[in-house]
This record gives sequence, C-alpha cells and structure tokens, in this order.
Amino acid sequence: MKIIKSVSVNYVLTENMKSELLRKYQTQSAIHERACEQLLFEEKKLARKYKNQKNTVVEKISEELKERKASINNIIFKREQLNKLEIGSEIQVKDVDSIVEVNEGDNWDELMHNETIVIKDGIVQEIRCTGGVNE
Repeated sequence: MKIIKSVSVNYVLTENMKSELLRKYQTQSAIHERACEQLLFEEKKLARKYKNQKNTVVEKISEELKERKASINNIIFKREQLNKLEIGSEIQVKDVDSIVEVNEGDNWDELMHNETIVIKDGIVQEIRCTGGVNE
C-alpha cells in the first residue's frame, strides 16, 4: 500500500535569494498599493453612479481595502523578518507530499520519520531524516 506524507522544504538564505525575495516583496507591495488607489477611484465613481446604494458600495470597497492593507502589512512584516536573518540561515518555505510504501510488518515510526529537503540556490544540498514520532 502507498500513503502520502509531508516533507518540509527549507531554503538556505543566500545574497541572491535575499535580493530576489526583497524584489518580490517590493513588487507585491506595489501591486497592492496600486489596487488600493484603484479601489478608492472606483469608490468615488460608483458612489456617484449609485447614489441610493452609496453605503453598500462604500462597505464593499472598504472590506477590499482592509484586505489589501492587511496584505501590505504582511509583506512589510516578511521584509523586516528577512532583513533580520543572516546569510546561511534556513527558511522553511513549504511542505511537499511524498509517497511512502507501507507493507505489513513495517516499523511505523521508521516510515513516519520527519524528512527535510534543504535547497541552496536551486540545488538540493541535503535530505535530512530525523526519527519518528518518539524522537
């Protein structure tokens, strides 16, 4: 029988990766800022067009603005955390699924050991296996 288990993927922070992430965060922030500006413009336009439903329009746009501003604040937080990290630090980026063959008589704890894939500049540097549930 085959089952799926989760494997962590960590990236080693390099100068290139740090620069790339900072650019990515800057781009995402700019996109959200432009979206906020567009929403404010649309709010004025729609409020004039639908005068008798102005409150509803304002509420909907306010909700969207809150979401965008929360995203911007999240990006700012990520950028600040990234700037605190030293080059060579590992960042857990995501989890991926792995297929494991399970047979009668297998040691469950050994099958379920934690695995981490470590990547540096796009190259797998290491695959770590740590003990099972009881470690």
